[in-house]
Amino acid sequence: MSRIRNLGGIVCGLFIWSSALSTKELTAEELAAENSIEKEPIAEQSIEEQSKVNTAISKFEKTLKQKESQFDDNGDWKDVDWIKKKLAHMVEIDQLMRMESMSTADKGFSDSEAKEYKEKFQVFYKEIDEANTRDMKRIIEIHGWPVISKFGKEAENHAWLIVQHADHDIDFQKSVLALLEKLLPKKETNPSSYAYLYDRVASSYFDPSKRALQKYGTQGACKGENSWEPLPMIEPEKVDERRASVGLTPMKEYLPLVNALCSN
Repeated sequence: MSRIRNLGGIVCGLFIWSSALSTKELTAEELAAENSIEKEPIAEQSIEEQSKVNTAISKFEKTLKQKESQFDDNGDWKDVDWIKKKLAHMVEIDQLMRMESMSTADKGFSDSEAKEYKEKFQVFYKEIDEANTRDMKRIIEIHGWPVISKFGKEAENHAWLIVQHADHDIDFQKSVLALLEKLLPKKETNPSSYAYLYDRVASSYFDPSKRALQKYGTQGACKGENSWEPLPMIEPEKVDERRASVGLTPMKEYLPLVNALCSN
């Protein structure tokens, strides 16, 4: 589901990641998908163009419902094995939605159609991220953080990804960040998960007026074709040292990966 982890594993901007890899370098988060590039006014569309966009939206909605129906959501929330499956399903839906939002180039859209599609697609971001956040809160209420020793590395990573995308609820993200900080010395969470969430909280995508300096350079924005820039960070000259401390690759290896996400 995502691009790489150790080697740079990003995507995300979409968070697309490979569960086979253990240390993650995922994200330039929601890069082109939601908050990296300023939206331009949508030009007037013909009836034919509107129909094309609406057809694509309807097709995805059908695919989403089919995927959601494949998981029985009436399981035992106290059962660790069921929670593992629940987390995997939540991430599957998360990634299905985010991959779809980035696939406008494959649909033969005009520029105005692509913009319209992304605008209309935001309803899926809202519904899915909010539903996943509610479920994640319930899991934490019952089990605490899904630690590696009890849930395994994959499930713990799934939990992190859901929180990483809960930009609409930064207080929740902050509370989880505090949990992860305490779990780091116990090796019950992935250090790079903490790093990505730290930067995510600092970036305050939902309310940029509250933005602070990030530490690890994981968050940024597209500034042009194949051109990504990290958001401001603390002592940028020491960023590679900080990245190494949490298992992330140097910025010179990270940048080509995120630059590639900044394309029309």
